[in-house]
Amino acid sequence: MKTIRWFMLVASVVCLCAVWASAQGLEEIADAGYQPGSLNPGDSGLVQRVRLRDQDLDRYAVVLQKVWVENLGTARADDIAWVRISLNVDGRRTVLAEWDGFPARVEHLTGPIGDRTIPDDGTGHLEVRVGTTSRAADGRTIRTRVTFWYAEGPFGDSAAVEATHAAVIQADAFTVRLLQDYEGGVLNPGDTFVVARIEVIDDAAANFQSVLLTSVRVDGPGTPLVQEWVVDSKRAPARPIQIDVPGAFPLPDGGLLAALDRSSGIIEVRGRVGFEPPDESQLRPTVTLELREGEVSREFTFTSPVTFTVREAGFEILENKLLARPRQIFERRFQEINHSTVFAKDQDLNQTPVTINSVRVASTGTAQDVSYIEVWDENNVLLGVAYDWGEIELLVPGLEERPPRVSDGGETTLRFVFAMGDGLPLGASLLTCKELTVKEIHPALITPTRFEGTQKI
Repeated sequence: MKTIRWFMLVASVVCLCAVWASAQGLEEIADAGYQPGSLNPGDSGLVQRVRLRDQDLDRYAVVLQKVWVENLGTARADDIAWVRISLNVDGRRTVLAEWDGFPARVEHLTGPIGDRTIPDDGTGHLEVRVGTTSRAADGRTIRTRVTFWYAEGPFGDSAAVEATHAAVIQADAFTVRLLQDYEGGVLNPGDTFVVARIEVIDDAAANFQSVLLTSVRVDGPGTPLVQEWVVDSKRAPARPIQIDVPGAFPLPDGGLLAALDRSSGIIEVRGRVGFEPPDESQLRPTVTLELREGEVSREFTFTSPVTFTVREAGFEILENKLLARPRQIFERRFQEINHSTVFAKDQDLNQTPVTINSVRVASTGTAQDVSYIEVWDENNVLLGVAYDWGEIELLVPGLEERPPRVSDGGETTLRFVFAMGDGLPLGASLLTCKELTVKEIHPALITPTRFEGTQKI
């Protein structure tokens, strides 16, 4: 009987000790593994979260009494504007203390006790936020260690927790690069061309700020070569901003949205050629723009990576090729002579086809007696006939005859056949010149090119 009573007494003492031990301190104290990313100069953001959990058999809440915050990283005093530590319980955040730099220490927390209390069997988070100065140096780091003292009923304890991840000061705030996904080439009057396509990439900073375009200037020729410049931010809901040349762009108050936070955007600067530009002029403008994120402003200057040449519309390439041999001797009899071809190619940057309405053929030699002149295309389709020197209307046969049309960027070859009679004088020479009447206007009028005129070969 004495043995049984002794066993019951020991068991009771062990249980009491277990209850007593469970009341001593927080059951979980751990860094939450928050990844702060980067901080730009003038930024502020969360750099560490410490998870505190009470789960025991007593009925005591946990009250914070004292706190220190140190920086284990490389940031210096002139990089840090302020340090703040808060207690977050179920979404209710209370600032415990704020300092103007490291080390940050409060020897005795005051204020309402409820603002620094974790309820019994509850969970809270200590959150450390840091603000950087506008002169914070690139590449320096902030990795904090939180030391705190607390009481749970009649018992007290302390703990120190280091941040798992460091915040890095990044002075650039965002990345800007010139895209080269377009080509230079030939422009016609009224054409639109890309001066620069600029990608803006916001970094993964702790802030939630977007990148704004605050000023733009284009250095290039004015009228009559260029009619206007256009700035288009693909992220902005507003229409593209236009301005006469030369000059700076009037931007909305606060700037134009260039890239959302932790995202990217495209800024496109375009120009429009005037309608009476000097022929064979070359274009290679320069764009200067200023971008801002928070307190970080940066200026960039880009010169167009490609060159544009302005020419009168129509065919960019016209080549006359003689089929008859030079000094070839012809008999004085009726005969058809495959005399020459004209190669025509559209090679500009607009999306406009070219229509050939007619061709004028004139004799520049001494052979004036011609029976007829035929014009054929590369598919051996007869396009037109004339019975003397002069203008020949060209039509593609079909249910609805129409002038031959060369697609944008396309080409064609016209072949000229001369029928010569038997009245050619001895020693006569067969020399010609040609002039095409062309139109470069889109059938649906969806491009600005509006050219109607002649082109000599």
